[in-house]
Amino acid sequence: MTRKTPRDASEERRSVRRRTECSPTSTPPNPVIHRHRTQIPALHQKVNDAATSFAASLRGLPQGLVSTALVSTIAAFINTTCAQLLRPQHHGMELSTHAEQFSCAIASLTTMFDDDTAALLVRTTCTLDAIIALSEYVTTAQGALGVSRTLCNLTSGASASGAHLSRPLVRDTLVAMSRYATTPDAVRWVSNAICHLANVSNSSAMACLYTPSNAFVAVTRKDGVLSMADTCFGSPIVRDALVAMAQYATTPDAARWVTNAVCKAIDVAEKAVALRFATSAMRQALVVVSRYATTADAARWVANAFYTVAHESDGSPLNPVCALSVQDALVMSRYATTPDAVRWVSNAICHLANVSNSSAMACLYTPSNAIVAVTHKDDARSMADTSVGLPIVRDALVAMAQYATTPDAARWVANAVCKVIDVAGKAVALCFPTSAMRQALVVVSRYATTADAARWVANAFYTVAHESDGSPLNPVCALSVRDALVAIARCAMTPDGVRWVANALSIVTRSPGGQSSSSVRDALIIMSEYATTPDAALWVSRAICDMPPSYEASTLTVRDALVVMSQYATTADATRWVAGALSNASCADASSVSEHFCTLPVRDALVAMSRYATTDDAARCVTEAICNVTRGDITLASECFCVPTVRDALVVMSQYTTTADATSWIAGALHNVTRGDSSSVSECFCTLSVRDALVAMSRYATNDDAARWVASALCNVTQDNNSSASECFCVPTVRDALVRLSQHATTTDAVESIASAVANCASGDNTLLFHTFCTSIVRDALVALSRHATTPDAAKWVSKAIANVTSNHASAKCFHTSTVRDALVAMSQYATTADATSWVAAALNNVTRGGVSSVSECFGTLIVRDALVAMSRYATTDNAARWLAGAIFNMTRSNITSVSKCFYTPAVRSLLDALSRYASTPDTVEMIASAIYNVNLTDRREIVFAHPLRAAH
Repeated sequence: MTRKTPRDASEERRSVRRRTECSPTSTPPNPVIHRHRTQIPALHQKVNDAATSFAASLRGLPQGLVSTALVSTIAAFINTTCAQLLRPQHHGMELSTHAEQFSCAIASLTTMFDDDTAALLVRTTCTLDAIIALSEYVTTAQGALGVSRTLCNLTSGASASGAHLSRPLVRDTLVAMSRYATTPDAVRWVSNAICHLANVSNSSAMACLYTPSNAFVAVTRKDGVLSMADTCFGSPIVRDALVAMAQYATTPDAARWVTNAVCKAIDVAEKAVALRFATSAMRQALVVVSRYATTADAARWVANAFYTVAHESDGSPLNPVCALSVQDALVMSRYATTPDAVRWVSNAICHLANVSNSSAMACLYTPSNAIVAVTHKDDARSMADTSVGLPIVRDALVAMAQYATTPDAARWVANAVCKVIDVAGKAVALCFPTSAMRQALVVVSRYATTADAARWVANAFYTVAHESDGSPLNPVCALSVRDALVAIARCAMTPDGVRWVANALSIVTRSPGGQSSSSVRDALIIMSEYATTPDAALWVSRAICDMPPSYEASTLTVRDALVVMSQYATTADATRWVAGALSNASCADASSVSEHFCTLPVRDALVAMSRYATTDDAARCVTEAICNVTRGDITLASECFCVPTVRDALVVMSQYTTTADATSWIAGALHNVTRGDSSSVSECFCTLSVRDALVAMSRYATNDDAARWVASALCNVTQDNNSSASECFCVPTVRDALVRLSQHATTTDAVESIASAVANCASGDNTLLFHTFCTSIVRDALVALSRHATTPDAAKWVSKAIANVTSNHASAKCFHTSTVRDALVAMSQYATTADATSWVAAALNNVTRGGVSSVSECFGTLIVRDALVAMSRYATTDNAARWLAGAIFNMTRSNITSVSKCFYTPAVRSLLDALSRYASTPDTVEMIASAIYNVNLTDRREIVFAHPLRAAH
């Protein structure tokens, strides 16, 4: 392969320049110029001949021999010719004609130069001065074209920056000539000159404003040079010149270059100067120009100008750029048939909307797009709603989508969709979820092969689906959309990209039309690697939460992905969803939850997230996850979670639980992790901090479920019945908490849990117990619980609580009431097991101790007797027999006639005879014998010696 020489490259650029640029003579004839065109001056012919000679010489010489001397010769010739032209004998129309012809000849000459020669020539001050002097006599469109084209040719080289052309003198020359730019070609070249001269001084902005075909000027940005360009080209006189020329830009090429100049003039200007371009006149000029933007390149630059002017807005609520006429100008989108044109038309739509809606801007634009910090105002938003939130804009975006075949174009089309919906009212936004829009976004998604493009395409999918009216047949939520999002997930390699793809997947798969699949799960797992911010971790986890269990959301890979993301869940919202996903995954894996989720990594992840669970929702989700992963094997759950770190995490989170639901879950977690060996549980959890947390939670346990789990946790923590537990929990605050819980118990499960907690807490020191629990408020609470104790276990635990509370040897006078009697009688019908019978009888025994006649009168009734007789059928253990006989003994110790009539009956004798068969301890034998003696049915000695234990003795 032959390597190109520098001269070959320059010649190739000149050839391209000649083919793509309009000929100076291609302009439609001007009547004034035409009259003189038949008289070709000899001087003009001489210039043409010289141009041809110089061009031939340059082409025949090696690159290294194009010296400063040769350039000086050319410059001398130009100056001599200019001097001849400007002699006093040339006046009026003749001088104007000569200037026109010479400027066109110079333009032809400089077109043939290579870049280095042009740069050397323009650095020769006398050459530039001669051209500027010549421009003073230009009074025609053709003359303005020639001078402007000459400046373009001389400044198009890569080394032209040293000429420092961005001076007020050059600016004024172009502004002066612009008044004669009354043809499309003249407009094109004057505008082109402004662009080139600005480019010489500001190369850093050029890459985003010029395409490779425009011969980038690769120069070094310097503050001094940039400042000079700011002063020269970012001024109102340049703006007014461009506005004036716009009315003559009636060809695509002219429209392209005048808008290019607008972009460059704003680009090199300082902020304060650039703000002067956002005027009604500029808006109208761009609207006029847009009518002729009938090529992709023209549409690209007109849209770029709209974007640039809107981008430099000061945020005024009545910004003149955002108007209906601008929206109408977007008809040029039909010519946006290249990715670059699509990119800029879409960009313009974005920024025209942004001018009026700054509140949404921060979440829609990245820092690289130079966010315009403006103030959101209702009237501005209303204007944007009317201007860019209409179906015609939607249709324009749909049409352009087919040409968005690069990542950059895909990114901006999707961005425009988001912005238009964002600024539109609800009624207008609802016109976007259509089958056409869905298909357009699916097409665009194929080219979303960068993280930024993937982010915005996903954002568009989400925004369009989010604006649905909730119809079950939402056309956006379809399998094709799901597959498109799954495909771009692999390109979402930034936290922001991950956040939006996951967000879109969540809303699409959640709808009736968009089914989930294992491919969605795999896409989410891939993205989790890049979910390194709280927001990204939140949305990936939320999408996992939205997956139905049937799609194996509980696989080990999902678990591991969630554990990794947990380290980035450093906000309450992120913690809520990562923990929620773990909870859902473990819930779906019920068969092997202990094996897969009750592990040290999962435990440590949940403990770490608990530090950020500072809201009710976050605390609920973390504790729900702990609940679910510990609901399996008790031994494994205790070994893994019955540790101080988990205890402290639960205690800390308890302070943020302010609802019954959250209270239910945190108490449930405490219950699950304290189901193991009582001694180890007591050692770890029987502490003041746990006690105070449970007491605090009882205030929010305002439903049956919450009351049940708070009481269950309290029951587990106090199950060891040791002295430390008694000292810690047998206190008034715990008593009052249990009384509060009893008010919300409406099921047997809740009744059983609260009663068992009371029973455990009331099993300590007799003196302490008597003063703390043997009170009327506890009595009334237990009586209230008895109404819902409709199972053997519930009856057993309420009765056990009463028995433990009244176990003190001192008379429990506050329990000697008819309410307690009726409660025990009512529960006796559910005492259909030996254990339940034992505790109902024990409670009756304890509350009837003391031999007080008032007790016998209250309890020695037919209903009590019948209850005891009925229970005797289930008193098939020594304990049950003992307590049943003890209750009869206590109630028959007084010589009250009414009591005697109730208990001195064959039924009671049969009862005691039956009990004697299950008496296996001396204490039980003695109690049965005493009861028989009291009812006076036979001699006490007969029953005592008839029993095997007594006979053996």
